[in-house]
Parts: sequence; C-alpha cells; structure tokens
Amino acid sequence: MDKQIKSETDYQLSLNLMKSLLSKKLLTLEEFEDIKKKLLKKYQPYISTLLENKLD
Repeated sequence: MDKQIKSETDYQLSLNLMKSLLSKKLLTLEEFEDIKKKLLKKYQPYISTLLENKLD
C-alpha cells in the first residue's frame, strides 16, 4: 500500500474512533481537539490536512 494512502487511512480510522468516544462522552471536546492535532502531526495525511486547513 502506498505510504500516503496508508497515512490517510490510519488517520481517518483513528479520528473516527475518537469521534465515537466523543459522542459517547468518554472524551471532552478539548481532549478530542488535542488528540486530533496529535493525529495530524503523527500521520501527516495530505488530503485531511488540506481539508483541515480549508475549514480554519
């Protein structure tokens, strides 16, 4: 699997897990945002990074 695709996939899977924890109130919004930043830094997903920057 291409490294870029793997990074994107791993990021999206991790983010979806964190969203699930947030919706179940097992994470606060602040914790979620902090984790999301760490995931972006760790995986450096190209497409998600572009989308994240566009939303800011």
